[in-house]
Amino acid sequence: MKRLLPGCAGLVLLLTPAAVPAGPADDAEQVLRQSEYFVLGTLGRGGGSSPQTRALRQLLAAPDAVARCEKLLASGQPALRAYGLAGLKFARSPKFAEQARVAATWPGTVPMITGDVARQVSFAEFLQRLERDYPELPPESEPVVR
Repeated sequence: MKRLLPGCAGLVLLLTPAAVPAGPADDAEQVLRQSEYFVLGTLGRGGGSSPQTRALRQLLAAPDAVARCEKLLASGQPALRAYGLAGLKFARSPKFAEQARVAATWPGTVPMITGDVARQVSFAEFLQRLERDYPELPPESEPVVR
């Protein structure tokens, strides 16, 4: 029969990892992980910023933003990989150029929504659109109420 030495029970409790409460970057990452489409900017005519745009902005405000974007890139889900690429670009990470060069050759498509149109584009086309249409992360906007 094994016995704990006196005081070891307290040590075991101290070494047991406690649940870490989720922070804003964790919440933002969760929003992106639930998205089936890459959505950046506003939704529809007169729409406000998409939840994904707000989430990406929040993720980029985290001190470990580049590491989080790399984690998204490692995902097998095309929309998440696209958010990872966009995040590296907007964070001005030197890793973006190399990742973009590799990603341009990836098979498959990126499901994306621009304005109110859903489409599937190759990763190469996605990167062209990202460079052309989004030199910066779109500013926060509220829906236009008529």
